[in-house]
Amino acid sequence: MNRSTTRPDIPDALDAIETMPHQLAHRDAARPDTIDHYPGALLEAEQAAQRAHLKGLDAEQAQAASGTVNLLHRYGGSGKDNVVLVPAPTADPQDPLNLPQWRRIAVIVMLQIFASFGQSAVSAFASIIPFLEDEYVLQEGKNDQDLLNLSVMPTLTQGLSNLVLVPLALAIGRRPVYLFANVIFLLAVILAANCTSYDQHLAYRLMMGCSVGVGQSLVPLMVTESFFLHQRATCLSYSGAVNSLFGLVWGMFVPNVVGAIGWRNLYYVDAGIAGAAFLCGIFLMPETQYDRPLEAYNGMGYGKTLPVSEPEIDDEKKYAGDKRVEDVHVEYVGQQDDAPRLIQITSLTRPDVDNDNFLRRTWLTDLRPFQRKFNFVLGLTTFKHALQLLLFPNVLLLCALNFWFLTMTIVHSATYPRVLIGPPNGWKRDNVGFIQAGAVMDILLTVPFVGLLSDFLIKYFAKKRKGVHEPEVRVLPMFFPATMGFTAMILHGYQQAYPARVHWFAQVYIFGALNFSFSAVSIASQNVLLDSYPTRGAATLIIVNTFRGAMAFAFMSSFSKTLADLGGPFPAWSAFGGIAAALLLVCIGLFFYGKRIRLFTLRFVVDKADQQGGRMNDL
Repeated sequence: MNRSTTRPDIPDALDAIETMPHQLAHRDAARPDTIDHYPGALLEAEQAAQRAHLKGLDAEQAQAASGTVNLLHRYGGSGKDNVVLVPAPTADPQDPLNLPQWRRIAVIVMLQIFASFGQSAVSAFASIIPFLEDEYVLQEGKNDQDLLNLSVMPTLTQGLSNLVLVPLALAIGRRPVYLFANVIFLLAVILAANCTSYDQHLAYRLMMGCSVGVGQSLVPLMVTESFFLHQRATCLSYSGAVNSLFGLVWGMFVPNVVGAIGWRNLYYVDAGIAGAAFLCGIFLMPETQYDRPLEAYNGMGYGKTLPVSEPEIDDEKKYAGDKRVEDVHVEYVGQQDDAPRLIQITSLTRPDVDNDNFLRRTWLTDLRPFQRKFNFVLGLTTFKHALQLLLFPNVLLLCALNFWFLTMTIVHSATYPRVLIGPPNGWKRDNVGFIQAGAVMDILLTVPFVGLLSDFLIKYFAKKRKGVHEPEVRVLPMFFPATMGFTAMILHGYQQAYPARVHWFAQVYIFGALNFSFSAVSIASQNVLLDSYPTRGAATLIIVNTFRGAMAFAFMSSFSKTLADLGGPFPAWSAFGGIAAALLLVCIGLFFYGKRIRLFTLRFVVDKADQQGGRMNDL
């Protein structure tokens, strides 16, 4: 399919930028002999859009909405692959993709410190439950399940809070919601330190869960907005490593700290750290929400053209017929033509930041609490999008996988202390936290085996597929960690049933394997869904985090009964491992048939505004 429509000349570049419409002809080089080669991926997306009666959507936009993108691009006959920048950056200084590298890294560090610190304070609380027995079991008559609820129930509010805070972040911006969550967490920690009963303590911990939950969604959402697609998995894997590091420090040292200063004083330490994080966020956390046209998520934007000589143009013509590379957009123009045009954006054609025609970014502009117009309709519409996504088979499968590995990781954290304290190990309760040294495995392996490997594989497969990236490639890095996870579940059940037959060090491996497997499953799932449905990024994060949190709570609230009904620890944990393995096997089918699902569901992930030339602003 070949279209050679050219864009009319516009004399003034500023007017061109301000008046450029949402849908423009993509074959708009100034010379009439432009050569363009449409790949099969574009044709598939366009046909899917036609079947879905999305009449206002052209091929580039349909491909972007379906998740299939052009990741590699070549210029001339050199044969060098250039990574396409997805989403395409603009010349606007307010575009978060134009932030300095150190500032974008600082954003992720602050987000992850808040998310990891809060996650440790909420989920890893199980490691200090033995210190609460005297006060709540002996004095108030609470049972083991009540104590476990102090760790488990905040997991529920973590998930449910996404139903409110993520749509609010879409409506008013990411920065104010992040700062608001920090304030709520700080207040909850101070109140928990001064609670006078079990019920008060539980209420304030639920409040902590509400504030921390937004971190689970804001981290991947703001990574998506601040980094390009080919960097996303690496950034998220570093976030996962930081999360594991906080969990390691908390699990290993907090029981000893609590033994020395008491659990109430621990909350005051938390308050000091939370207060410092809040102050840093005021000055360093920018607003990352930015409205982009739909084709930007296929790497199409207004960038620099590359002046070339006639011999190089001949090379372009020859290269355009090279079937080894499926997508070839030829960007060349006469030396005197500087009109902006819609092209594939790489590091070579990326537009320069324009501080003259756009609002300059300064510290004062970044300090504004609200930097975007409120759009509460968008926030409310996210609920509809989330419910639609939950009916997609690929989304439902990845949600189930997330829920299962999260549940098993939390349940193991709540049950391993009894294995170590009981015979024949006889550990002191102050020392059981040292078993979490197994998190070193998660810290060391998450970045190379989940992040770097994922970003390498998408480029590798893009070369094999003539420059085209398919989101299902992101599934592959989680198979090895997930296999370690479900075998660790079976081993834990065996040791819990027969502690004398297995050395205590097995718990170090089990803890590390389960945390590593959950990190891999979580990061891979987020990458797959964010790549697959770029117009529904926030909705996918709501579904994943809310679903796994709510289901984990439902399962853990009756875990003791489930364990007894299944015949004891070994049969029960063997069944748990079998379920994890079965879900993993189904993901093999997702790798081969995921694209069919995405093309079929295309009709549900494109709004009318996208079809009519609007702005794609769900992310």
